[in-house]
Amino acid sequence: MRYTILLAATLLIPLAAHGQTEGYVISQDAPVLLHEYNTEITTENQGKVVEHRVSYVHQADTAVLGVEFGFIEYNLFRDLLDYSLVIETETTKNGKHEATFVNSPRGAFSFHEGVAYVSRVRLANGEVWEADTDDVLRQTRDSIGIAPETEIDSLRQRAQPVQSI
Repeated sequence: MRYTILLAATLLIPLAAHGQTEGYVISQDAPVLLHEYNTEITTENQGKVVEHRVSYVHQADTAVLGVEFGFIEYNLFRDLLDYSLVIETETTKNGKHEATFVNSPRGAFSFHEGVAYVSRVRLANGEVWEADTDDVLRQTRDSIGIAPETEIDSLRQRAQPVQSI
């Protein structure tokens, strides 16, 4: 009986706690190319947080003043944990840039899958490029194999600022 209880406790440890997380990039025709995305659970200030690392390349003809990245986070059961938007202002033409963002959604310990995409780009000529949210949702469904109930437009209004490190 004791062995059964210990085995059950072991099975309840989230896979993500062992670093087995998945990251997906949404491809778009944006002025900034999201080149690479990695994500993992880390510990910060006695709590679990989700760390998002992106590398991106500025490919617009016009100077870019800022890039807004979107991150959608799912737990082991593909339930939505959180949705966040972050802004990065360091970008130069044809240069590869890297940035790391930390988010602490409730239930971060169960984080398993993340989706990253370019949400908006502010160009120096005043133009703002914005992602097609329907396309982002379609690609999210295709990438993770489910139809998540994620309404990006409504979540945009509740997105919390994420700390860049």
